[in-house]
Amino acid sequence: MRKIAALFLLFFMSFILSGEPRKISGRELFKNEILVEFKEEARGTEAVRQIEEKYGLKRTHRHLDTPFNCYIVNEKEKLLFIVEEIQKEGSVKYAQPNYIRRALYTPVAGGPNDTYYQNGSQWGFNKIMADAAYAAGLIGQFPERTVIVAVLDTGIRGTHEDLAGVTTNGYNVFNPGADPFDDDIDGGHGTHVAGIIAANTGNGTGIAGTVYANVSWNARALIMPVKVLDSEGAGTDAGVYAGIKWAVDNGAMILNYSFGGAENSQALQSGVNYAAERGRLSVAAAGNNDTAVYYPAAFSNVISVASTDEDDKRAVFSNYGKIDVSAPGTTVWSTDNGSDTAYSAYSGTSFAAPFVSGLAALIVLKYGDVGTENVRNIIEQTADDVETQGYDKYTGWGRINVLRALNRDFTPVSVRLKTYNWPNPFSSQRDIHTNITCVISEPADIRLTIYDAAGRIVYEAEKKTGEVNIGFNIIRWDGKNKDGRLAGNGTYFYTIRAGSLTGTNKITILN
Repeated sequence: MRKIAALFLLFFMSFILSGEPRKISGRELFKNEILVEFKEEARGTEAVRQIEEKYGLKRTHRHLDTPFNCYIVNEKEKLLFIVEEIQKEGSVKYAQPNYIRRALYTPVAGGPNDTYYQNGSQWGFNKIMADAAYAAGLIGQFPERTVIVAVLDTGIRGTHEDLAGVTTNGYNVFNPGADPFDDDIDGGHGTHVAGIIAANTGNGTGIAGTVYANVSWNARALIMPVKVLDSEGAGTDAGVYAGIKWAVDNGAMILNYSFGGAENSQALQSGVNYAAERGRLSVAAAGNNDTAVYYPAAFSNVISVASTDEDDKRAVFSNYGKIDVSAPGTTVWSTDNGSDTAYSAYSGTSFAAPFVSGLAALIVLKYGDVGTENVRNIIEQTADDVETQGYDKYTGWGRINVLRALNRDFTPVSVRLKTYNWPNPFSSQRDIHTNITCVISEPADIRLTIYDAAGRIVYEAEKKTGEVNIGFNIIRWDGKNKDGRLAGNGTYFYTIRAGSLTGTNKITILN
């Protein structure tokens, strides 16, 4: 049945430049489109037209408000070669395929017959103690305030009985004049995500949303549907960028990305940065392939969410690495786009992420605009430590706890430092940069030193205490040495010092 298999993503990290379009488990990573951002001084000049003619590029997606141009390439089998050649042009800032991002879920073959919280179907809401927070009067007694949560996904069935009244105006990047209706043929990925965040609660129908919002309350979260994935759950970096920009420009405070892909992307990073630079919080699913975290979750300014099961164990499919927190992600019941009264159960990090987006909305509803870093720290430092003691790369700081977050019941953490980097192996020509990560429990000056096999210093960087966060801190290395030249292939060693603590690891460069 397609509902079971269609969106079970099997991504791998191999990334070989060749004449053949790359596929993962038979799925295309990109179509026949590329993205090119020109240097500022070249925009609108003859240089742009010459490059378009030289490589036979035809402009498309003109309606998308992006810093890059989107082009169709006539010969898809030569797309990677064309990207490589365009990247060499002096007027070009970067060129890349218009990568496809896909909805991240592991469909459930079967599940309980009923969907109601009171019958025990919504085990995840009990696990994160959202119901205990509600019973304690911590939810629903906030000042009059509205928080908009943008769900960038397949769209939303806004007429659903559990979503009516909790949505606001949205956007469809495929057809800006059309309704962002959820036409996903596999049960409504976006509708499912939206219900987990803010389904109408206390109405005696269906499910409860994490925000426990009721249309009659003064304080509530509204879902903004932003359709960036098509009916098969696929979308491109260009569309995602446009969706992020529209959501931010139209009042979204929190953005939920229950999609991803293994490839790093400057265009995708630019979109995430656009939100971060304007004080918006991004939350993303880590991915479902038991491998390195997907993008955009892998970016440092995004909360990356892993999936846990009913026993607070990491779900077997959940990706690992740059994980910030975890949340329930197996057999999660929510709203379905099949009809206005339909519900279904799915598993995947796609459905763990909206629990965290919902908690972020609750924190803003209670405390006001305290800043994205404070919201993030509350979520991370009030999580219940599960699996390995302390921070770990599988469940992050732990499984979120709504009751503790709304009480600011912070978890004491021992002083520690962990470090690793991704991607590894790293190609400075392909991956743009590698993310060297330092996880610490107390702020301190951070100093990175990279050595070659002979012990010579290749690169150094530093972050002052004021720039350092409790939790993840990332220093990006573009593979260049102190003289600005690309380092050669081989193994490099690095140390990170944070106060009196030192962490070491190694990087392999394969260009």
